[in-house]
Amino acid sequence: MQQPTATTFGSTKFCWICGRPVSLEKCKIDEHGSVVHDECYTARVKLKNAGNENGANFWVWKQQFRDDCELHEKLDAFAALGDSVLKLLWEGGVSPTVKAVVEGVREGKPN
Repeated sequence: MQQPTATTFGSTKFCWICGRPVSLEKCKIDEHGSVVHDECYTARVKLKNAGNENGANFWVWKQQFRDDCELHEKLDAFAALGDSVLKLLWEGGVSPTVKAVVEGVREGKPN
């Protein structure tokens, strides 16, 4: 598997976990040498240590959805949704794919 890297546009860095901009003054560097938000890194570490707790399931779903958004070059849309919307999608049973989210929005309901 390829190591994650932060995306850079000009002098702006983006967290590889959530896709949102990262302030260099407040960022953390993860084990891959990539910039991340402290809260994103903390959540990822908790995920690795959590096993199958309900909260961990959301973080797994979120990471899978983020990966699919990256594959489809939709990281801006992923970042714009925010955790509250992502939790609603997850709680609604929406598959962690761009296609499932778009189809759910078009139909006005989760799939």
